Amino acid sequence: MKKLFGAAVMSAMCLLGAGEVKTLGIKDFVPQAEISAQGEAIKVTGKAQLMMNEAFVIDPAKTCVLSVSARGIDGKYGAFMPIIMQFDAKGRTISCGQVKTIGGTYTELLKPVTRGDKVLYVKDAKLWNKKRLLCIAFNAKEDYSDLPSQRVSWNTITDITEENGMFKVSLTSPIPFPAAVGGIRLHENGPRWIYPLGGRHLGAAWQTLTGKISGQVRNDYPHNSWAPGAVTAKFGFQVNWNNPDAVTELKDIKIEIR
Repeated sequence: MKKLFGAAVMSAMCLLGAGEVKTLGIKDFVPQAEISAQGEAIKVTGKAQLMMNEAFVIDPAKTCVLSVSARGIDGKYGAFMPIIMQFDAKGRTISCGQVKTIGGTYTELLKPVTRGDKVLYVKDAKLWNKKRLLCIAFNAKEDYSDLPSQRVSWNTITDITEENGMFKVSLTSPIPFPAAVGGIRLHENGPRWIYPLGGRHLGAAWQTLTGKISGQVRNDYPHNSWAPGAVTAKFGFQVNWNNPDAVTELKDIKIEIR
């Protein structure tokens, strides 16, 4: 599964123009033992995650329409969730924690951080959240020009106290990198993909799922718009995630640009 999440620079498809439709078959997905051809359909046996071999170039000015049909077979049914992964200009995956900012949390880091530190000293942490998993973005910019952030620590704040005119923020986990004095901000924790088509529990009948993505946001991670910094994307599926004995077929997998 690791090869599905590699952040190496990838080759991308040509930009699809308005009115163009690309239909995907088994050759367009990363090979794995769980998938096989079933006529014009793709058969998925057991729990699997399918992802396109190559990314396609996105155009926020146009609407990207995604569709797929799926069904369970042999009386073995599972859950089905289409997903979209987004990548920046260097081929790095863009996750929720890198772009979904928490309002009012931008402030200044007043003391440098050494790798392994579990305490931060910031100018204002009145609106910082405690006791839940968050992302702390370093080298942050007030105008969001740092997004998607590449200096993020997934962490939980255990305590916040005022000390000598600054706020002392205590963390559960050590910061995994050094950080200089400068902007700092909290982001929401979340997945590494979006769900523009929703999901279904499958039965014997074919079910068709459709979703649309258009526009590009500044500091969020919505399911119907592209994330900040997104340049390319891949269409994929989480299949039979709730039932390793399920068998699912997929067909009519399409990307359309309008």
